[in-house]
Amino acid sequence: MAQKKELPVQIIDKSGKQETGQFILQEFDSSDRTLRAIKMLAMMWIMAGITLFIPLAHFVLVPGFLIAGPVIAWSRYKMERSSEQVTGTCPACHKPLHKKVEAKDYPPLWTYCNECRDPLQIREP
Repeated sequence: MAQKKELPVQIIDKSGKQETGQFILQEFDSSDRTLRAIKMLAMMWIMAGITLFIPLAHFVLVPGFLIAGPVIAWSRYKMERSSEQVTGTCPACHKPLHKKVEAKDYPPLWTYCNECRDPLQIREP
């Protein structure tokens, strides 16, 4: 079963001021990864079946979905963790920071504060 995990991180602004925060991610075990891969493969192949009835477009869409299915399923299977967000306090403006991150992001990474637009570095302590 997927488990949420919180990692402690340092949030550093451009002048070097630091605050602590949490990096929230989900970790997937082997059965979760397999299930996610099968769901994605099924979804792509269902889309191939649906687009089979669209004239002219099916010449491109059906092969595209049939090829994309195993490729995307393999990438889903290999993904052992999925990043969600960074929470903490902005060291520049001292306002709460809740920043969504891309699924493949992991510290160290750069982002910005939504309030003051100051660039922030997120890294492990």
